[in-house]
Amino acid sequence: TFQFQEPTTTAVDVDVTSKEYPDNVQMIRFARPDYVDIKMTAVIHNVGSLPSNVADLIKEAIMDFTSGELVPSQYGFKKAGFAIGESVPISTMMTPVNKVIGSYGGSYIQTLTITNEVNGVLEISPFQLARFSTENIAVNIS
Repeated sequence: TFQFQEPTTTAVDVDVTSKEYPDNVQMIRFARPDYVDIKMTAVIHNVGSLPSNVADLIKEAIMDFTSGELVPSQYGFKKAGFAIGESVPISTMMTPVNKVIGSYGGSYIQTLTITNEVNGVLEISPFQLARFSTENIAVNIS
């Protein structure tokens, strides 16, 4: 169940002046999202066909996927990565892993976990943004 959470970031007020009309000043208020660092672990069963650098290839594919660069935009899937307030389902994160290992046939994902997920989804509040980094992705080959 999702619980509404107030943002912990501080709102910023900025006066914006029109270049064309210098007497026209408007105050703009905004806040940056709170980042949620995503920690993932993938355990891959290798039937012997995966290259020695497959862990690096998987990490790179995850980073490309989460920034919207892995799947061509004409296919309409994760064109811009994850948006503010968008939760992270484990099933969605299997896409970049399968894109890599599927190229070599036979191998498969044994487990894919995201720290603090509940029922296969890491809930992200409307004031948060999922943040991915290669340092927080572990890939174990068995």
